[in-house]
Amino acid sequence: MITRRRTAAALCASVAAAVLAGCAAPAPAPLPTDPFAAALVRLDGRVRGYVEFVDPRVLAAGAGAWSDAGGAGSLAMYADRLAERLRIDVRRADWTVTASAGGPSITLVAGGQDPDAIRTAATGAGWVGTDVLRRDLALDEPLTVQAGAVRPTGHDVVVGGSGARVELVDGPGPALATDPVIAALRDCLGTGIAVAGIYRRDGEPVFAAGIRPASGDPAGTVSTVCAAHPTAAAAGERVAAFRAETAPGAAAPWGGALVEPQIEQLGGPANVVRLTGRNAAHRPPVFLVAQMARRDLPGGLG
Repeated sequence: MITRRRTAAALCASVAAAVLAGCAAPAPAPLPTDPFAAALVRLDGRVRGYVEFVDPRVLAAGAGAWSDAGGAGSLAMYADRLAERLRIDVRRADWTVTASAGGPSITLVAGGQDPDAIRTAATGAGWVGTDVLRRDLALDEPLTVQAGAVRPTGHDVVVGGSGARVELVDGPGPALATDPVIAALRDCLGTGIAVAGIYRRDGEPVFAAGIRPASGDPAGTVSTVCAAHPTAAAAGERVAAFRAETAPGAAAPWGGALVEPQIEQLGGPANVVRLTGRNAAHRPPVFLVAQMARRDLPGGLG
């Protein structure tokens, strides 16, 4: 796993020579050990809209109905063709993260990749370029929609549609992880996440949702929704909305969907509110993920 590239622009004055010489850049800081936190460090802070994170190793650690969650992730349905045509092996990844960045989305496939094999296969299939391999949208090659841009980097690869801003992975700017609201939502979700999403749109609430296997019961699921607010008063209103929509007898699907849901007003500068609970027996592990896709989360989120 590579670390996020940082550039140093410091110049040192040399009195004797009366010239300016470049100083060696400090070594980049290591990535966090938690994969979800590491994914947010790899993304540039200019990423807007949404972030989708998937850790297949945590998915594989689940049991029972967790096998249904194995296909989570934006590239899952294209895994076979990506492997055959471009030697991008999504199934061998440590984790993946997809983000919107203005135009086509980008996906970082972290770990398990052979950059030389990817470059050779992509070049042979009509992709051209040096650092980034690109191919224009072509009707005879469906992969140009999801992987018109390909950038192998170490044992990782970044893919996106034709014209996608793949440079927003490991770029020189501040990382998405340094955004105070994003950091607060990350802390709210916690570690050991299997699948997570963060949604940030101008003028709308910023929120995140995630699932993990239940501690001591890999067949069970803990689902969590976190929301940030501009004021404590707005956070208080969210608490009331969560309670109303998750109470027994509330309108489907949230009434009874979570067993003994816990609602906490965490506060802090981002005025975060957290809803967490175990999925009811009749709700699959991917229930929360499906509800995110349908824009149907409790408390008026989505």
